[in-house]
This record gives sequence, C-alpha cells and structure tokens, in this order.
Amino acid sequence: MVNYDKLNGLTENLDYENLLCNAVEIDELLKDNMELDDILTENLFVLSFELLDMIKSNPSKYQISNIEDDEKVKALSSIIKKMELYFIEF
Repeated sequence: MVNYDKLNGLTENLDYENLLCNAVEIDELLKDNMELDDILTENLFVLSFELLDMIKSNPSKYQISNIEDDEKVKALSSIIKKMELYFIEF
C-alpha cells in the first residue's frame, strides 16, 4: 500500500527540481492498486513527462551523463507508466 503521508510530503510543492531530486523515492512509494487523488496523479504524469522530455533534450543541464542508465530517468519513466495505468484502470 502507498505510504500516503510520505508521498504527500514529497509531492506537496511539486516542481521539476523537486521531482528530479525525489523521483526514485516517489517511484518506490507508488505501488500497484494505488488509490491516488486525481489531481496528484495528473500532476505526477504531466510533470514527469515534461521533465523527461527536457532531460532528453539537454541531459548535461541536469547533470545526467547516460540517459539510458540513469536511476532518476528510469524512475521518471516508471512514474509515467504507473500514472498511465492509473488513468486506464480508473
């Protein structure tokens, strides 16, 4: 089950910098069969998608040397997939 208090703390003031810093932890907190607020789900999806696109356009700006093997990039991709599944299921 999702640890809602911790997830809410990490996503309270969600922006690109906050998301990039906490992507791995947020991804780990998101589990299958989660029940999230629609606004949080949409924000996570949109910000993750936009941030991933910005990273792919200019990885050095985000201090990422290998997009294919970066832990934060993998976490952002995973968050996007989980939010897509959430939209499909609910």
